[in-house]
Amino acid sequence: MTPGPFNLSDEYILKDSFIKSGLEDITIERLDMIFDFDSAEEYTNFVCETVAPIQTILSNQSHDKRRGILRAITDEAANNLGYNKSLSGRNRFIRR
Repeated sequence: MTPGPFNLSDEYILKDSFIKSGLEDITIERLDMIFDFDSAEEYTNFVCETVAPIQTILSNQSHDKRRGILRAITDEAANNLGYNKSLSGRNRFIRR
């Protein structure tokens, strides 16, 4: 099986991939990462640039459909803006 980004979120699969690649003495650590965005539009731009499944979905759409999808993402993000009109998101990543 070819590892994808979601397979590699399993630290055991990730560690095994490193070992099979010839790396030794591997320590894997999970860390929290916080993203802060000044606006819903900034969040949408970030998602479109970094989330491969969104890029794939958007690449197969007409211009009008793509605009509608982006507007829906932005509108949903806007519904979650904080008191200072900013948006913050948490994620976890694995560091070797």
